[in-house]
Amino acid sequence: MLSPLKMLEMNISYDPTSFDILISDICVEDLHEVISDKLNVKYLSDSKQEHGSNIEGIIHGRFPRLICALTVKMITKIKFVHFIVDTGSPMSYLSEDVMSAFGLFIPNTDDLINARINKNKTIVMLSPPNSHFSKMNILGTEFMKSSSVKLVIAFSNNSFMIEFPEDQD
Repeated sequence: MLSPLKMLEMNISYDPTSFDILISDICVEDLHEVISDKLNVKYLSDSKQEHGSNIEGIIHGRFPRLICALTVKMITKIKFVHFIVDTGSPMSYLSEDVMSAFGLFIPNTDDLINARINKNKTIVMLSPPNSHFSKMNILGTEFMKSSSVKLVIAFSNNSFMIEFPEDQD
């Protein structure tokens, strides 16, 4: 198991378990098929190492969504997870499918879960089961802020870049 994280500064002024995003244009099958093909990375595939370099993503869906594949490490496993980047969500969320792929069962949706996303320690929550994004993974602003990333969006070519600081490890 990952060692306990030092308490990350999180100024949560809302109930993250009651947060909801309407995502009606992307389904879980899209993550496994269409999006995996576009990103050239199979959803939930194993990775031999954590990636920490800049990430190129795609803009996909009827309602243009920023989607990218990032490595997630929990316990001793590292997997590629497709995230929807949502600058309106402070918290990052992982779906039950992702938790299951790591061999985890999270009975309490209020739990904060230690993880590493692209070599950056963070906390995530389970995507609320009764939400409109229960099968999706959301990359929120607290992760992006605490990781000091730069988000560059190019709608002209349906792509974006998440630039990570060079001195991370």
